[in-house]
Amino acid sequence: TSIFVNDKWRLNDHWSFNLGFRYEDVQSDATGNIVSADTSALVPRLAASYDVRGDGKYKVDATYAEYAGKYSESQFGDNTNVGNPNLLLYFYAGQDCIGFNCVQSPEVAPQDWQLIFARFPTENQIFDPDLSSPTAKEFTLSGGVELGRGGYAKLTYSNREFSDFVEDFIEISNGQTIVDVNGDGSFLVTTDNEVTRNSNQPVREYEALQLQARHRINNNWSVEGHWTHQIKNEGNFNGEATNQPAISSTLGDYPEILGPGGDRFFPVGRLFTFQENKVRLWTTYNLNFGRAGDLGMSLLYNYNSPLTFSNSASIPVPATLLANDPGFANPPTSVTAFFGGRGTEEFDASHTFDFAATYGLPIWNSLEPWVKLEVENLFNDDTQIFGNTAISPNFGGPLDANGVPTTFTPGVNYRQATDDDDYVTPREYRISAGIRF
Repeated sequence: TSIFVNDKWRLNDHWSFNLGFRYEDVQSDATGNIVSADTSALVPRLAASYDVRGDGKYKVDATYAEYAGKYSESQFGDNTNVGNPNLLLYFYAGQDCIGFNCVQSPEVAPQDWQLIFARFPTENQIFDPDLSSPTAKEFTLSGGVELGRGGYAKLTYSNREFSDFVEDFIEISNGQTIVDVNGDGSFLVTTDNEVTRNSNQPVREYEALQLQARHRINNNWSVEGHWTHQIKNEGNFNGEATNQPAISSTLGDYPEILGPGGDRFFPVGRLFTFQENKVRLWTTYNLNFGRAGDLGMSLLYNYNSPLTFSNSASIPVPATLLANDPGFANPPTSVTAFFGGRGTEEFDASHTFDFAATYGLPIWNSLEPWVKLEVENLFNDDTQIFGNTAISPNFGGPLDANGVPTTFTPGVNYRQATDDDDYVTPREYRISAGIRF
């Protein structure tokens, strides 16, 4: 349930303000009277504009806003069995055994199986009663000038900071729960409690400059464009993936064991969304043939800086770190290690052109059939913009003080394209038609 109040206030010819606040109240109930969220948030939307001469020629704008994030089911549904079944994950360490039925063989003893993960959402998944959505705080400062004939230029600085991330914590202080799996005392499993709460241990920061401009050469011909330069887009976790808008990290889990790994496990660096420069420049030209119709043409230039990636791989938790185990029921068996930091590697930049032409023929009053031709990637650029990033830790090489390999071996397809999406979209033609009336 939410309510939004906004007021625009013009003080005089030079100053104007926008004052807004959004209040939201969030409550959730799942099967079994389980509450995932019961909280509220009040976030502001504030802006001030200064017209230097009072005639709209030169303007300076400043804004400050806070945004309450989404209550994603992938996180706020962790303490319910709805779409989230119980899970026991075992590792088999007995004699050679092939095939599904071998697990029922008399030769396979219960002690041959090691429990490495247990999840019982209604038993060992605990939510902080004050749990709320993450918050983004954004500040912008911009200056603009009118250039005449409908033209303008504007430079904007943006700064975003994120806080109160939703994180799960597996700590010895959370305690443990003994779960009666079958309900008759025949199968008892001891699990580590997992507490989900808001945290500022994860870090994500964004800083950028954006230049926008438009110039009309004459009544038929105009040029426009914008350039975004990311100064900073970094953090110590991604927190999202394709079709997964909210993912908790391993930050804060098993701190006595994984904490000493420091920057090898949780480095701060460029995130996968980092793109230093993004440029879009386009020009449009219109031809009026009178009763014979109108032809509009446009040419768009696209520049995208290289995408980044990390040299990282999953490794078994070294015995040196496992020796710090204070008594977890199911200590971690693997962790992601980084080689050289986060986001240190790049692929190639891309330059492409798109073209479009639209012809319309007025027939009667506002009745106008039209046809449009679009060509994406006009010159069929084939730049590889991404590729395989698989590597293997080199356990035969030097190790750091925690027993983590410091070198790696590139995979067979390392940096090679393995999917169509690893290249710029090839030349593509589109034709559409319709009738305006």
